Amino acid sequence: MRFYRTTLYYSIVLLILICVIGVFSSFKNTNDCAVKAITHTVIIQGMKFEPEVLKVKKGDRVEWINKDIVVHDVTEVGKLWTSGPLKSGEKWSKTITEDFTYFCSIHIIMKAAVELD
Repeated sequence: MRFYRTTLYYSIVLLILICVIGVFSSFKNTNDCAVKAITHTVIIQGMKFEPEVLKVKKGDRVEWINKDIVVHDVTEVGKLWTSGPLKSGEKWSKTITEDFTYFCSIHIIMKAAVELD
C-alpha cells in the first residue's frame, strides 16, 4: 500500500511540474510576440540607395521610396524578386526574412544590401 501512495505522490508532483513548465513557456512566447516589427526607409535619389547597407531585425519591413527624377526598381541580385519600375514618388516595401543584396536593374551601377542584425 505504501508503494502505491509514494508512486501516486511522485506522479502528482511530476504532473504539477509539467503544468508549471507549460505555463512559464507560454509566458515566454507571449513576450516574444510583444516585440513589434519596425519599418525602415531606403531613399532612392541621386542614382543611389541611401543607406547603402541597412541593418534590420528579422520580420522588420523595408520601404523604398523613389525620390529621384527617373524611374528605378529594387531587384534582388539573383533576380528572385523585384519591385517593378518605381516612378518618382512611388514606394515599395518588403518584409525581411534574410540578408540580401539588391540593385536597380535599370541602372546596374546602383547596388545596396539589407543585413540581419
